[in-house]
Amino acid sequence: MSTDDTFLAIFLASKTSARMTAWNALSEEARHTKMQEGIAAWKAWVEKHHAAIVGMGGPLGKTKKVSEHGIEDVATDKCLHGRSRGFA
Repeated sequence: MSTDDTFLAIFLASKTSARMTAWNALSEEARHTKMQEGIAAWKAWVEKHHAAIVGMGGPLGKTKKVSEHGIEDVATDKCLHGRSRGFA
């Protein structure tokens, strides 16, 4: 797999956005139901496009700050989600 066909999908959102506030206002049961629906939709997408996906990648790790002082964990008000992908 070359780097010409490798992608990183990143989803950035604010923990204080209206959508996140609405999500947090849902009951635990409603959030669970929506998460299951999202997982099902994701699995259907992967199944539909599986022939083009050569590497599923993985979730991103914790947020880090790199500076002249080294690498350290940081807290942020942003939610950052991403997965690396390889496509044929």
